[in-house]
Amino acid sequence: DKREVYAKVKASNLYDKKLQLYTISESLVGQPIGIGRMMAFAPGWLENQSVWTHMSYKWYLELLRAKLYDEFFTEIKTGFVPFMSSKVYGRSPLEASSFIVSSAFPDERLHGQGFLARLSGSTAEFLSMYNLMAVGRAPFVIEKTDDDDHALALKPRPALPKWLFQSDGTASFLFLGKTWLTYHVKDGFFESDDNIWEMDIEKIEYEMDDGTTGEVDGGTLGKTVAYAARNRRVKTIDVYY
Repeated sequence: DKREVYAKVKASNLYDKKLQLYTISESLVGQPIGIGRMMAFAPGWLENQSVWTHMSYKWYLELLRAKLYDEFFTEIKTGFVPFMSSKVYGRSPLEASSFIVSSAFPDERLHGQGFLARLSGSTAEFLSMYNLMAVGRAPFVIEKTDDDDHALALKPRPALPKWLFQSDGTASFLFLGKTWLTYHVKDGFFESDDNIWEMDIEKIEYEMDDGTTGEVDGGTLGKTVAYAARNRRVKTIDVYY
């Protein structure tokens, strides 16, 4: 069971309770020097029980892929660099780190601080999570049409928590580096038990680069708009729940 695996990992010594982050290893105290260079580092530093951002991000990504949404959104509040305190992190929250010093390190002043010993591999995982949250696993699909043909379609299916929506009930992101895609929820959404990934889309409005506008009922944009979006010729898409 996926949720059981998550619970066991979080209950293990891989979880740094002070920082609410996951370390690359448990304590290596008592291990032979022959296991490698990690034994040369102090606990909480580099391979010896520190927090590797790209490995933590892989863990968060798999939570999202497993659709453990409550667990995922709880973890990223402390695990995503943009949500960390810059005073603790020690650098811009817009910049990833190779590793973060865990609470196992002897000097408490460095706990939670990020270091860039080499380039971080966390960017790919972050972008994967960003896309899954924003539009879903497969925004572009091939669907059967009314004339029994098959054509490209665009079906955004976000997985966003309530706390990432603005107070006006909107959440926006830049799709394919070009199109501003905005989700709109109705009054009462924040007070309800509804989750956007379980809700049906009522309609989608769009505006092309040439000023052409349109509206479709339901949650699917047909081939004309889908091709235009994929070719980065759509200015805005507004999705209403």
